[in-house]
Amino acid sequence: METHAIVDAVLARGIASEQALAWVILRSIQSGMLVMTDRNFLSVNWLVAVQQRGAQVLCRLAAGYFKERSRTLCDGSYLVTLRGIGQAPLTLRIIEYRLHPLVAHDLALLPVSRTCRRADPLEVHRLVTTLLDPQQAPALELISLYHERWEIELVIAEVKVHQRLSPQPRPRKSPELLYQELYGLRLSHYAVRAWMHQSARPRRPGS
Repeated sequence: METHAIVDAVLARGIASEQALAWVILRSIQSGMLVMTDRNFLSVNWLVAVQQRGAQVLCRLAAGYFKERSRTLCDGSYLVTLRGIGQAPLTLRIIEYRLHPLVAHDLALLPVSRTCRRADPLEVHRLVTTLLDPQQAPALELISLYHERWEIELVIAEVKVHQRLSPQPRPRKSPELLYQELYGLRLSHYAVRAWMHQSARPRRPGS
């Protein structure tokens, strides 16, 4: 059951990079989790840090990275081994795929923002993951799962559009007061989502 609940968030001024703030989120990563990110967060050190917390990673991977195959697996994915200076070798799994032409055609009909480009049916999409066993985590299942990651945009819209009563942010006397309001919005969003999740759970007869 998907809750769309925000379990952690880091707020900072515009000079702070998302890549640096991602290290703070490590505090909420627990054993057994699967952490999915876009390609802007790919860092070998960060991947190792997530693994050390007992979690796994599934990230989008830009073209040109990690191309040297060490082994091709039964589902068409392949393994790469990274050897950094002063680090133990790190083995990752790469999944490459293309969108079905009909899917790409439908996507091309959708409106796009000025920062996005239309889907190319010939483009090769790439994922990198710490899940190395194709039997435990088949490539097709990981591909389908990763596309669900974009539902985070629906969650962000709930906070930015539906929760805000005013279309314009109100001035604050200090950054601390602004942080207080933003964290308040996220706490209230979590409370609503927790209540929706509890209401949707099946109940035993007579309870």
